[in-house]
Amino acid sequence: MYWVEDLSPLPGHQSSTASAINQKGKVVGWLGSTPDLGGPHRACLWDNGVTVDLGVLPGFLSSQAYAINDGDEVVGRCDGPSSVGFIWTAKNGMQPLPPLPNFTDSVAWDINNAGKIVGNSIVVNVEPILQSMVWENRQPVLFEVPDDKYANPPASVALSINDGGVIAGWYGDNLGEGHLFPLVTEGRFLHKR
Repeated sequence: MYWVEDLSPLPGHQSSTASAINQKGKVVGWLGSTPDLGGPHRACLWDNGVTVDLGVLPGFLSSQAYAINDGDEVVGRCDGPSSVGFIWTAKNGMQPLPPLPNFTDSVAWDINNAGKIVGNSIVVNVEPILQSMVWENRQPVLFEVPDDKYANPPASVALSINDGGVIAGWYGDNLGEGHLFPLVTEGRFLHKR
């Protein structure tokens, strides 16, 4: 049997969105300042009926939490005027996750129980450039792409990582078509031949 639990917003917020849950039942997501989820958001954690505002990094206007691991490490992004990925822990609060060199923005989409984080870096131009990546010890690392077929795709995003370190996401090819990511492990694409 399933049931629905109300994850109420904090005072001053009119909406709430849940994006992930860990094995302990802790839920992360964000609070909205308007009923339609528009306006600035605040990353939050729901823990045993208590809503915890995770805050926003200095200089940013909004935050959203996308994932939580079983060590209660939370990842997401802060926005305005640019975007930066973050990691939050109860001990250290919210810390930025920098983009790859020569990129302007970053987003952290997932974290596994070993603390490995995946996401993407962005160059904001007329057409944004998205590059999938991982953070190792909080430092950005580019995927190694050994096959020319996948070299320099115009867009790629790493969306999920499991506890075995296998990453999944999507990429766009030079024809402008979107494809599911070949699975990636230890920075190398895995191809079915």
